[in-house]
Order: sequence, then C-alpha cells, then structure tokens
Amino acid sequence: MSVGSHLNETIALSVVKTMLSSMLGVPNAQIAAEHRLLEDLSMDSLELIELAMELEERWNIRLDRARLNDLATVGNVAELLSEVVVLTGSRGR
Repeated sequence: MSVGSHLNETIALSVVKTMLSSMLGVPNAQIAAEHRLLEDLSMDSLELIELAMELEERWNIRLDRARLNDLATVGNVAELLSEVVVLTGSRGR
C-alpha cells in the first residue's frame, strides 16, 4: 500500500488489524481498536516486538521501543503508526 506521507488512522487501523490477524491467527473482523493487546489479544512482549518490526519493515520507519510499552490497545498502535508515517513522510510497501 503506498499512500504517500498521509496515513489516516482508519487506514492505519486496517493495516494493524490485518497484521495482528496474521500474527495471532484471529479473524480480522474479531479485532477492534479498543481491544487491549495484552489482556484481550493475549500478546506477550515478544509478539509486541515482532509487530513493531513488521510495521518498521513494511513502512520503512523506526518506532521508539520505549513508546511500545505504552501501547495498550490496537487503536494506540494505529495512532502511533499514523503519527510516525506522517512525521517521516514514509511510503508504505
């Protein structure tokens, strides 16, 4: 997906949900923005790092690892992705 330097949160949420669906084997439709990564999706710290690495590779960005610990929900991840893509002017692959 190439959307230039603009990645709105709706698109970012779709990207994050698709990646989580693939990683966790959960149907995309069963993942919502308000789902908590650790409690609702049962992700562990290694899976969070894997998600960050996949986002970095796909969008050619760098995510601040310290901020990853503050991401509680799927929506938080989408917000961070949207913010970083806009700030860096990245073009997704």
